[in-house]
Amino acid sequence: MNRILLAILSVSLLDTGFSRECGLSRNCVTLRECPLIMQQLRLAQSARADRSFGAMNNILAAIRSTMCDAESRTVCCPMYLGTLDIEKSSGVSPVYALNSTSLRLMDFPMVGENDVLEPYFWRDTECMPYAAFTIIDESFSFTYSAEKTYLDLNLPPSLPIQAVRCMAVWKNNDFIGYAHLRLPVDEVEVNNVEE
Repeated sequence: MNRILLAILSVSLLDTGFSRECGLSRNCVTLRECPLIMQQLRLAQSARADRSFGAMNNILAAIRSTMCDAESRTVCCPMYLGTLDIEKSSGVSPVYALNSTSLRLMDFPMVGENDVLEPYFWRDTECMPYAAFTIIDESFSFTYSAEKTYLDLNLPPSLPIQAVRCMAVWKNNDFIGYAHLRLPVDEVEVNNVEE
């Protein structure tokens, strides 16, 4: 079954003919070396078994957006930053860095066509006065659900991913939830070590 999904993924990438660098101190890795991508492949497999081809295509599109090279089947593995605590459902949506300017929320409740999402980002760790700054360890096992998807968000141009510490999301003027975030590595911009 995984071979079928990898074949579908590879065929859909052949016409893009792209290759890229990952950034954030990462290198391209194989699909198998990226736990998030492997979970997404299993989700696509479940969606296919349920004959939910729209959901399967959505999951494969998320994987395609991380691909470095179609021929070698390598990806820029998204980096775990933290979780968005969803207030109404008491659930969480893991947050990953795709690159230095965008985030991906996984396992996020579906958004309707007319819904307006408004994300806000802070450099300060005290963005939510009632919640201590905490980062939950990455230990998620996603399960396929037609009611959940992923959501990509772009950061404001003046805010690099390395500086983001908090985010909050509103939908149609209703508070959805907040997240404490931290990039697990510091990217070295200038080598200031004297020889």
